[in-house]
Amino acid sequence: MHPLWVLVLSLVPGLLWVYYFYRQDPAREPIKLVLRAFFFGMLGVFPAGLLEAPFQGLFSGPSDLFSLFIFTFFIVGVVEESLKFAAAALAVRHRQEFDQVIDGVVYLVTAALGFAAVENYYYARAYGLAIAPARAIIASLAHASFSGVLGYYWGLGRFTGRTPTVQGWFFAVLLHGLYDFLLLSGFIGTGGAVVGIAILFLLLRSKVQRAVDLAGDDK
Repeated sequence: MHPLWVLVLSLVPGLLWVYYFYRQDPAREPIKLVLRAFFFGMLGVFPAGLLEAPFQGLFSGPSDLFSLFIFTFFIVGVVEESLKFAAAALAVRHRQEFDQVIDGVVYLVTAALGFAAVENYYYARAYGLAIAPARAIIASLAHASFSGVLGYYWGLGRFTGRTPTVQGWFFAVLLHGLYDFLLLSGFIGTGGAVVGIAILFLLLRSKVQRAVDLAGDDK
């Protein structure tokens, strides 16, 4: 299939997920800023690839658990969650539209989905379109959930005078590293990945609801 169609089929599911999370915000964010966060998230894949590439040969296989642990937590988790956060932060910076805790979730989830869309494109090019539906659901929601939790703490820190963003970053890295470690080590298969994503999605939903409640309390 033509690469352009593969790109379209990778972007559309990501944008549909963006629309879903966008609608969770009672006071909708400007579409321009949301799309900007998505685009910046897409760009984040390229530095992530450059930073992770030297460590790809760090572990020899699923049985090399120590090296796999280092790679998933301290390389992939740290690099990707940092870049997705940087993408969202650069997209909105000090914009006055970022005025509620829920906005942190929306912008970071959007950046994460942009990141996942490009990642899904490369996976589909490498392994065929047969994996695209699973990537569109499982991988996209995984990225959204890791970063969405960080987005909650980011928004919380912005409007409470405290600084829990670092706490959220550690939480996101931990979730990302643990998920990848369990999957790449073979400790969980496809069924386990689906269960894991369901749990992560419920966690993100709880953060979204809490952020919405906080917005209501401020009125």
